[in-house]
Amino acid sequence: DMHINMTHQMCPESYFNSYFNIVCESNIRSSDELTTFLTEKTFKPILWYQPFIIVGQPYSIATLKKDGYDVFEDIIDHSYDTVSPLVKRIEMVQHEIIRLCSISKEEWSEILSNNFIRLHNNFLNLKKRGNQEVRLDHPYYKGKYLK
Repeated sequence: DMHINMTHQMCPESYFNSYFNIVCESNIRSSDELTTFLTEKTFKPILWYQPFIIVGQPYSIATLKKDGYDVFEDIIDHSYDTVSPLVKRIEMVQHEIIRLCSISKEEWSEILSNNFIRLHNNFLNLKKRGNQEVRLDHPYYKGKYLK
């Protein structure tokens, strides 16, 4: 139903049944640091205390880091973030997803438990920004949330 705006919809079971999130952003074409386009898709895993990998524009991870988010570089290899062309970036993301999926459930449980404070700090950062400017239903573009 194209009349339903999914930006406000959450599927708790998809977060309860996973250890990390694969964010498929709306725009994945090349850009530069000043035109990274992030939507609610990127911020939902933060709300659900999950580390994530982004299938999106180059510099998406760098933009989040610049905004004070922990992107768990010690757990997830985000080297894909600055890669062009798109095909190479997608191949790198695929390789990393396969690696992350090979981590056992027990190891993931330990990873998430040991990093709860970091996940919570991301949530608090999002909450703080939400009180100021963040709108999950508005895309992030050129360092600002579009109205």
